[in-house]
Amino acid sequence: MNKPSYFPKISIVTPSFNQGEYIEKTITSIINQGYPNLEYIIMDGGSTDRTLEIIKKYEEHLHYWVSEPDGGQTNALNRGFKIASGEYLMWVNSDDYLLPGTLLKYSEVHNTKNHIDVIVGLGRLVDTHGNIVLETPPIDEVSLESLYNWNTPQNKRFAQPSSIFKKKVWNECGPFDESLNFLFDLDFWLKAKKKGFHYHVINEYLSEELYHNQQKMTAYRHLANIEIAVVIIRHGGDKYQKKYLDKMAKKLYFYESRIQPMLDSRLFKMLVKLKNTMKKK
Repeated sequence: MNKPSYFPKISIVTPSFNQGEYIEKTITSIINQGYPNLEYIIMDGGSTDRTLEIIKKYEEHLHYWVSEPDGGQTNALNRGFKIASGEYLMWVNSDDYLLPGTLLKYSEVHNTKNHIDVIVGLGRLVDTHGNIVLETPPIDEVSLESLYNWNTPQNKRFAQPSSIFKKKVWNECGPFDESLNFLFDLDFWLKAKKKGFHYHVINEYLSEELYHNQQKMTAYRHLANIEIAVVIIRHGGDKYQKKYLDKMAKKLYFYESRIQPMLDSRLFKMLVKLKNTMKKK
């Protein structure tokens, strides 16, 4: 990697709520980048665990932080980006981590390809012991078709915490749609692509996402898949999602056709009645 001649200001927002078990590693992965023009913002939703203790420990490294009730992750990010003043913006969730040198790699792209608006990279999914669960494969390019195929097994997706975009992209495509619970980022990437903003791929691992049971996309995987389809269809990708939705419907029918007879059986009804009787006691 060449040493950048100019370090554009990068604003990073971390939304957080009761992530005291993980957030310290997130914070240190960002401040230990050693990036000379960093603006770091933490938007906490009023945590009641160790989160505030950890945030205060690193307060001198933060441009701004707050802990108060909010409308969830998307709302916290929208509020955080209103404060951000960087030439580039990105967000790193409170259970995700940047790998060393990531911000300098973004800076190098800025110095050599200043026409680029969105920079994306590869990521790893790791468990709580640091074992690699999944690695995103190399990407040729970010096209509208690749975004329309976001939820297909053969698609090569970039990692959200490995992604950064210019403030002008946010000004035209933001704020995030707060009616979306899971795929507000895909909605944003599609808006940016359709408006003609230029994407650049760094085919290197730039971040890690933590895989655990409380992770939103893990806990609500099927709801997230439905929202992916809704977002893509909203942006004109109907034909790319029809096959996927047909497959989902067939799978649902398969399980329904086997589970419903069990629910209708006399034995199951007797067990439910017995359970309710024991509860009353």
